[in-house]
Amino acid sequence: MWGTMAAITDVYKATLKVAYPATEGITDELKAVIPDYITKAKKRVDDLIFVIKGLRWESEQARVIIVQANDKLHAILHEDFNDEPSEWQKDEEDEIPTSEPTR
Repeated sequence: MWGTMAAITDVYKATLKVAYPATEGITDELKAVIPDYITKAKKRVDDLIFVIKGLRWESEQARVIIVQANDKLHAILHEDFNDEPSEWQKDEEDEIPTSEPTR
């Protein structure tokens, strides 16, 4: 059994002697590229945060408009108007005779 383990260890050491120099160049390339990837990722995250903040602002504006429209509709439906007649009501009142016509 020990002979087999020694043979496996020798093969492993021989493989490392070949594999490590081959991967050394790859790690150098990755070390050079990874900071660039991180910078680009941070930029994209910042852009997404900006877009999300814009969407939040727009949704808040839409909510305000909806609330205002709802309040106006509620007032119309429940006739919560001012007691003062509107302009068109004044015009109609002027046209309506208050007494019977005389001959």
